[in-house]
Amino acid sequence: MNYFKTKDEIEGTDWHEFYRGKWDSKFWSDSSLYIDDDTMRDSGLGRLLREQIPGYSKYGISVVSAEQWERILTSAEGDTAQVIAEAAQWALDALEECGYFTILGL
Repeated sequence: MNYFKTKDEIEGTDWHEFYRGKWDSKFWSDSSLYIDDDTMRDSGLGRLLREQIPGYSKYGISVVSAEQWERILTSAEGDTAQVIAEAAQWALDALEECGYFTILGL
């Protein structure tokens, strides 16, 4: 993957965690995907999340529903669309299994 990483591929702490299902108060899950803060900002993904998820903050905890994810998918353009496409199968699997996923900010 170019944009998202697994737990074993990351170093440092400036990562946003895409957590499968409802967050259980434990960070750094093996089943999560991670994206660094610079990529989140530079790709426009952070802006898109703020537009599509009420109350989204890069420092907070945001639950993403299937409906919100669909809006994110259809609204993404350019670099943002490329980033989103990389996480699409992971998100679909999480949504089918749990009904939502959680984005954990910095």
